[in-house]
Amino acid sequence: MLILDSHGRETPLAIPSGSYEFPALSPDGWRLAVERCVGARCTVVVFDRDRQLLSSVVPEPGRFFGPIWSPDGRRLALTSVFRDPPRLVVRAADGSGSVESPTPPTDDAEIPTSWSPDGRTIAYTVAYTADRSDSRLRFTSDIWLASSDGSSPPRPWMETPHRESGARFSPDGGYLTYVSDESGRSEVYVRQVAGREKIQISSEGGTEPVWTAAGREVLFRQGDRFLAVDLGPGPTLRPGRPRLLFEGRFDRGGGRLDMDHDWDVSSDGEEIVVMRTARPADPERELMVVTGWLAGLDQAHARR
Repeated sequence: MLILDSHGRETPLAIPSGSYEFPALSPDGWRLAVERCVGARCTVVVFDRDRQLLSSVVPEPGRFFGPIWSPDGRRLALTSVFRDPPRLVVRAADGSGSVESPTPPTDDAEIPTSWSPDGRTIAYTVAYTADRSDSRLRFTSDIWLASSDGSSPPRPWMETPHRESGARFSPDGGYLTYVSDESGRSEVYVRQVAGREKIQISSEGGTEPVWTAAGREVLFRQGDRFLAVDLGPGPTLRPGRPRLLFEGRFDRGGGRLDMDHDWDVSSDGEEIVVMRTARPADPERELMVVTGWLAGLDQAHARR
């Protein structure tokens, strides 16, 4: 696991070695929530960068992944996989209390992707496991919104026959950036939370969008390329052209209908955390040279 600056310069993160996915930096930047797998068991842990301490968030059985921080840094939204399909759950970031679900049981998969700045709403992806209607088709996905405490029913926010996912609230809570394949490939869009007009901000494909703190810039990935789009000053968004920040061969998300994020950006925009799978060390090899073996073979043949 690595920390990058905006130019792609790398600094190793002093986290214990292991198999990790889905990094998420806390609002204060000092904690990192991440999925850690040991064999077939995967759970969410929090790494304290200051104390260099790794602690478990969910010791319960099952698999947990995709941590998303609440704006106050006290809770995490997660995906839980146990006996039911993947489900949105919430847990205190220090591991105290119980695992709670703000949504009713469903046969479809739920993957949280963002928490609103006021802490009241969680954006999440619903991946349909069967045809539900003309727009909710099997193998497609939509973006839904749920109250974080379960006080009101969840509702679809972006519902089409295409695949929408990866929604992230802007720092002011007025917009969501997300990924859709309505054009035939995955592209990054921005839309007002309370509006219907959308703006495409990627031009040649894009996944895993993330806002910077000021809310006037969106970063996203395009294969090995990390790009940024300025959204301009003023009351309305005026996106500029995508510009290249840097390129690098790091682990890529997007494996589950573009829902995964294998990178994150600190609140101040100064640090980018990325994943890189370590290559196994090459086995030791020894070259042995045997001389005179042909003469020995002739002697053995003569004794027969």
